[in-house]
Amino acid sequence: MSKESYILMVFEGAKTEPQILRNLQSHFSLDKKIVKTIYETAIYSLYEEFFINDEFDEDLDLFTIIKEKIQSSGGDKLNNISREQVSEIYLFFDYDGHATNADLKKLQEILQLFNNETEYGKLYVSYPMVEAIKHLKSGIDFKDTIEESNSDYKKLVSENCDEHLSHLRDLSYDD
Repeated sequence: MSKESYILMVFEGAKTEPQILRNLQSHFSLDKKIVKTIYETAIYSLYEEFFINDEFDEDLDLFTIIKEKIQSSGGDKLNNISREQVSEIYLFFDYDGHATNADLKKLQEILQLFNNETEYGKLYVSYPMVEAIKHLKSGIDFKDTIEESNSDYKKLVSENCDEHLSHLRDLSYDD
């Protein structure tokens, strides 16, 4: 009997990112079961797990780190899943340039490490944060919309996006 194969999706936040995933799942089918988990802190903290004194610790495994973090906070989503059952790991984090531990050099290093979903994992970074997915307005070219990464960005996006994009749970296949 073969064990089930999983795709692990690690999100920085507990609200917006899983909402986007649910919406995508309603429009696209996948042949593997998706398990989502929340890291609940900025990407720069994950860097600190893998790079001790700026040196990469190659003995560390992302799945193990995530599983231990979830269990220590009372979660059990990964209790019955082994590393061998996880065929792909995807990480979704915000750039968070306003975070106190933000560091462009660290971000570049962690992007180089997490560059393959079947090895260490594949990292996607939203700039300035995931809400950029709805920062579209008719008549304005997105590439001309450049924003600073700051704590007011979510409010700015909500005030400056097309109405049909304001609620991510309502995005259509065409969106």
